[in-house]
Amino acid sequence: MGFTADTVVEDFKKRIQHYADQYETLDEALEPGLSFIKIFNAGEKVLVHKHEGHIQSRVVYYLMNINLRPRTIYLTRHGELFPSHLLMLLLLLLLVVVMALSLLMLMLMLFLMLMLLLLPLLLLLLGLPLLRSLFFVVFPAAAGAAFAPIVALSVVDAA
Repeated sequence: MGFTADTVVEDFKKRIQHYADQYETLDEALEPGLSFIKIFNAGEKVLVHKHEGHIQSRVVYYLMNINLRPRTIYLTRHGELFPSHLLMLLLLLLLVVVMALSLLMLMLMLFLMLMLLLLPLLLLLLGLPLLRSLFFVVFPAAAGAAFAPIVALSVVDAA
């Protein structure tokens, strides 16, 4: 647009002089109640006065880490593969299904254990000789003194 490098530098220096004439320098002795940051020589020296809180700390951190060298800065934002509220609903549904299946399996195991215990006793009480003798073969601890006559009777009946 027709500007030379010398013209641009001169214009920039004039702007800086205009700013220096308009603005007042802050001093921690003169303004003890104000919170401010002074940066000297593009970060060579940084003066932080009365900063407090998370936001001010983050601003101070940002300003202290400004680097004026030319470099590439990459700004990224992660994308969502799946909306998080739908993912939470799916996880909750999965939890409910797993709990229901666990309860069903527990009930089935209890039913089978009850059947394994009650069926041989029921068959024993009904007086089926062959099954009565099989019961004592499978459960030898049950053949105590109280069941000795039944065992003897079963052996006789089986022969």
